[in-house]
Amino acid sequence: MSSPVADPSPLARGQLAPQQVADMLDILAVADHEASRVLDRISASRSPVSRSTVAALERLLTTLRPAADVRGQLAGLDHRLLAAAIRLRRERADGLHLVGGGVGGGVGGGVGGGAIGEPQ
Repeated sequence: MSSPVADPSPLARGQLAPQQVADMLDILAVADHEASRVLDRISASRSPVSRSTVAALERLLTTLRPAADVRGQLAGLDHRLLAAAIRLRRERADGLHLVGGGVGGGVGGGVGGGAIGEPQ
């Protein structure tokens, strides 16, 4: 008789919803944006090897580690699920543009400063 196996994750069971995959894609987008921002600042610095650079890189690692895990998880997903999640992210981004100013000024934030439903 076999021993009971722990309930596998939704990813292992193939039960992720497009919304969950879109959230994973958001994690990647934030990590890409943050890496670009930090590396641009370091490359523009007169003294790229400094304590502040090391501190910035250490903070960047806290963003990159989860993103690397997400990238590995996304690699094995069904292409149709990934396509549905990408469409959902695009719809979310379009929605942020309709709501003036976006959410928290993050990646893909909207433009303008009007209220919800107010023309920009």
